[in-house]
Amino acid sequence: MKSSLLPLLQCPICATALSWTNADESGDEIFAAKGRCDVGHTFEIRDGIAVLLPTGIKDPWADGFGR
Repeated sequence: MKSSLLPLLQCPICATALSWTNADESGDEIFAAKGRCDVGHTFEIRDGIAVLLPTGIKDPWADGFGR
């Protein structure tokens, strides 16, 4: 995922901005990171893809890769 896209992402639950930490990046590409909104909802970037599923929602993509 391009790092320039991070400011465009927002929490899908409460529509607040996300703060990103623990980024694994190379150049302008982010491969992994942890995101958190002001309310405390958490999300991830995995393998360069933002996973913005609310907690409790089944993630079939991750299930297919044994996560």
